[in-house]
Amino acid sequence: MQFFKFSLLILMSLPSFAMANSYTESQCLDASYETSISHKGFPFGLTQNILGVSKEKCVITISHEKLKFIKDAWVVDVCREPVHMKKGAGAVEVIKREGLCVEGTKSSYCGELDRLKSMIQDDGLIFAQGEKEDLSSDHGKVYCAFSLLQRYLGQGIVLSRHSGSIMPQPSSSPMPETNTAPVATPIPSVEGSTGSF
Repeated sequence: MQFFKFSLLILMSLPSFAMANSYTESQCLDASYETSISHKGFPFGLTQNILGVSKEKCVITISHEKLKFIKDAWVVDVCREPVHMKKGAGAVEVIKREGLCVEGTKSSYCGELDRLKSMIQDDGLIFAQGEKEDLSSDHGKVYCAFSLLQRYLGQGIVLSRHSGSIMPQPSSSPMPETNTAPVATPIPSVEGSTGSF
């Protein structure tokens, strides 16, 4: 009987323990950090693929190095309208969101969005150490940035650190309209996420 009571107590405390190690979108948005993930790449594991993620509140910088000489970088301010990304390790190209990216959409924005998404997943989320719910781990940092980029670039939602709701979009915006959704929502799961980021 004592074992049953003890087991019941442990089972009841697991959900609260899991929630204690997770973070909200608001905490993710306010965070500032840097991390670098590397793994052996093509050909034959002789080179390193390196993904760098630097986040200073709303501004996320993603850098990528492949085969030691192919370098690229993206800077995205998830709190700034219009929805866009700045691309380039040298000269900077601004790529603005033109609308929803669905399968088969042919635009430079959607192509770059697919490339950025695949790169973060393949060279970041797959190889980062730690758990996605732990913002102090490499995996948590990459996942936090990935989730914010998904909301901003993929869904067209301009985030705000200074209000309890998402900023309403002007009527001329090509982004889907959202009334008000709380910023402090749990970060969505990558496995269960839908949409085109």
